[in-house]
Amino acid sequence: MTYNEHRQVMQRLDEIERKIDAMASTVNAGLAALQQADSDLAAAIAANTAEVNAAVADIQSLSQQLSTATSGEDSEPAVASIAADLETKVAALSAATTALTASVTPTPPPAS
Repeated sequence: MTYNEHRQVMQRLDEIERKIDAMASTVNAGLAALQQADSDLAAAIAANTAEVNAAVADIQSLSQQLSTATSGEDSEPAVASIAADLETKVAALSAATTALTASVTPTPPPAS
């Protein structure tokens, strides 16, 4: 290998090393941003879950009141149907919220 060829190879290696360093820096920054976004998403879902659960409790209470109010002889079938429909929808909302929370909850690492 001649001196010029050796010099070109060394220059190319230096260039590759700079590119690798730049990529490593970008990957680390991207990973940090991804981890922050993951934490932000988990916090937002936790806050949303608390709000949804509070709303579900309120709706369940109102639904029970409707059911109680329509249990006598003067009961209105449409109101009873609405109360039953609310209970079904609240159960589905609770299940969806639970599933969403579970999907962003980190799993513990396996025991070694």
